[in-house]
Amino acid sequence: MWDDNYFYMAAMVKDDEVASMHSGEFIWKDDCIEFYVNSQDDGLMWGNQKDFQIGFSPGKPGEEIRTWAWFQKQDPRKDQSVAAVCKPTADGYLVEAEKSWKFLGLTPAEGLVFGASPCLHDIDRKDGSEGRLIWYFEDVSSAKGKQLGQFELFKSPDISP
Repeated sequence: MWDDNYFYMAAMVKDDEVASMHSGEFIWKDDCIEFYVNSQDDGLMWGNQKDFQIGFSPGKPGEEIRTWAWFQKQDPRKDQSVAAVCKPTADGYLVEAEKSWKFLGLTPAEGLVFGASPCLHDIDRKDGSEGRLIWYFEDVSSAKGKQLGQFELFKSPDISP
């Protein structure tokens, strides 16, 4: 979903062991959702400040969600570029987030296309297993960076009776 100010996302994660021990740039070592954005849709270049790798980690019970934008080297909640909450569920957690279009360097409009890909990182401390699921993240060439999936903005159809 989107409006004139924010791009919204939500993820319901099933997880039998929610692991959250780190903060800041190290949240990738725990359970987390990452969202990659290539605003120009010209190939995500690792570390490029015009591209984004934004992480959302559930945090420990009773604590706030942890966030980090690796290419910008900051917690994007501090300047209100990103707002997010995490709610525990019976079998995992729910993350809801909004990302400012200004932060992403985009002007929202119907038909806008940009590169993006969600990613889920799961780690289980009990057995030491971990896994990563990325929607679309293709190595096309080192000169063009990583090709992400494409998101296109469109207005919701009116479904009222």
